[in-house]
Amino acid sequence: MVVVHAAAGANAARARRLEKAHTSLVKNQDRMLERWFGRYDLNHNNVLEASELVNLLKELYTEVAVDEAVVRSVMTPKVSVEGVSKKEVMAVVKRFGGYVRHHAQLHELLGRHSEGRTSVAARSQLLALLGDFAKSSGLKDTAVAEEDANFVSTKCGVAAGASSATAFEEVSAESLLSSIALWQACRLEVENAPEKSSSACAIL
Repeated sequence: MVVVHAAAGANAARARRLEKAHTSLVKNQDRMLERWFGRYDLNHNNVLEASELVNLLKELYTEVAVDEAVVRSVMTPKVSVEGVSKKEVMAVVKRFGGYVRHHAQLHELLGRHSEGRTSVAARSQLLALLGDFAKSSGLKDTAVAEEDANFVSTKCGVAAGASSATAFEEVSAESLLSSIALWQACRLEVENAPEKSSSACAIL
């Protein structure tokens, strides 16, 4: 009986510590959001528009090039116009962080599949790149379908199903690769929580 009570007490203490840590994390995140918006929400409308979000991401991720084309590739069409609210901005920052983590690997794969260009040119090259990235980036299901290419295409401004030999020639490398990193994050979410709505892709 003493052992049972001791175990119950230890479990309760653990639960309290976890809740205390969670409360602390939430407070820290709230303070961080207030700082970000105080510094970068220049017109004080309580959203970070694309240009303002660029400045925030430049501060957070100094190791990669950040421009509006890259930022828009991790925002929904609605958010691209109206900006990112405090509720949404953390998801966008985390999503961009995924792109940063895979940046070197994606550039290496791009060089392999683009035949020396700064971006892929054709849909077939994109499919091959996605296939290689799926195998090396932690996905359990490494099969790549047309729907995967369509997802990436639309996120970097190319019509879904575009199949001409030059369909992607106007897409910058950074915009393409950030869209691919977003695709990988969403695929991971689908694999890890197939019956639930995706948290990483919640504002898609």
